[in-house]
Amino acid sequence: GSEMCIRDRTLSYLDVAIIHSVFIVDATLTLLYRLKNGDNVTQAHATHLYQRWIKSGRSHIRISSIYALITALCCLLVWLILDSEVMMEFMLLAMVYLILMSVFMKSLNTGR
Repeated sequence: GSEMCIRDRTLSYLDVAIIHSVFIVDATLTLLYRLKNGDNVTQAHATHLYQRWIKSGRSHIRISSIYALITALCCLLVWLILDSEVMMEFMLLAMVYLILMSVFMKSLNTGR
């Protein structure tokens, strides 16, 4: 049949970083933001982007749907480049991270 299957292909570390990019970017930039502000990074907080969106009045279902859609798009991108050279994976990783970082930075004051 014409099944889409990647079970014979091991995902690279770059593929995994692309698939989980929305969470990696949010966690990394949240940590950097907290360090910059002198916050105790070992203390509980509610400063991740999804938490700030909830505080600003967006619904949990909407935020979860956005995160799921971004993750699904990243999975599709990884699937499309499965047999590509490492440089192509690096370029895709950089593009995805830059886009997500710009969204994070634009939303920096949301829900604060």
